[in-house]
Amino acid sequence: MPGPSLLKFAAKLYPAWWRRRYGSELTALLEDSKPRLRDVVDILKGAIEMHMSFGTRAGIAVACGLFGAVLTFGASFLMQPKYESTATLAARGEDLAQQFTRVPQVSIRSRSVLTGIIAARGLYKRERNSRTTADLINQMNRSILLIPSTRHVLKVSFTYEDAALAQQVTQDLAAGLMSTDSGLHLESLDPPSPPRRVSPARANMAIFGLGAGLLLGLVLLVILPSPQRLKPA
Repeated sequence: MPGPSLLKFAAKLYPAWWRRRYGSELTALLEDSKPRLRDVVDILKGAIEMHMSFGTRAGIAVACGLFGAVLTFGASFLMQPKYESTATLAARGEDLAQQFTRVPQVSIRSRSVLTGIIAARGLYKRERNSRTTADLINQMNRSILLIPSTRHVLKVSFTYEDAALAQQVTQDLAAGLMSTDSGLHLESLDPPSPPRRVSPARANMAIFGLGAGLLLGLVLLVILPSPQRLKPA
């Protein structure tokens, strides 16, 4: 649910003369209401229509850009967040390149290991009814990152929508890499980190929305007639 500050920001997109005439009334109305995302969209729509009818050509482009930024930023709050936890392992004896050359198939990415983790941790409960086991394994594999940061240091990360489970599964993956069955010689350097939110990237979404809105504004300037200028009374 958007906050009152987002609504007030959206209201500032109206032309200056309109804000001088009606701004205080709108502000009072917003302070007494429980804001919803639909309210933000309605205010932004009204601001663009006002610019289209009585604003300046530059104002139309700016209003469309800010409309896109606010809309995508607000939409990001409706998306399911995802969290990432990372464990750090150190190679014993051979460096990582030598070990992964000797053991090219990492055991923690195998079907049996991932199926076991999915079952033990209760992952992807919503997806189980509509997707095959192979699909779930592929999805989990895409959420696992094995990144050598130096010749002897390996970072293991897992991303998931539940913060606690992201950390627990990262611990499972690290333990699997350190087990004797893996064929690798690794030891723990740092335990799984506290989960951090990695998506949605709200700032990036707002920047994308700003660019898309500005592009739309430029298109409108080309295909639509110039707005009428309304002189404030």
